[in-house]
Amino acid sequence: IGNFIEGLPAGLCVLATPRNGSIFVGNYGEGGERHGLGTILYDNGDVVQGTWAHGRRDGAFKTYYAERRRLYTTQWKADAADTNSKYIGEG
Repeated sequence: IGNFIEGLPAGLCVLATPRNGSIFVGNYGEGGERHGLGTILYDNGDVVQGTWAHGRRDGAFKTYYAERRRLYTTQWKADAADTNSKYIGEG
């Protein structure tokens, strides 16, 4: 669901990925890459929210692990995670 230019997602879209059971709700930039704020919903209940830049995770991300009911925040730069994830709490 959303805008497509030459078959690629553009702007705000909702896309499902059958191979891993995820749904991405967020912005896409040129070339169909994730760009800007977005949220990934996994079929196991996990949720990841953060900012992408040209298809790479870049900035603060929050990750909720449904099975453990725990929320973490992690800084990303050019798709590389800072090893110092911070536990926020239980949900």
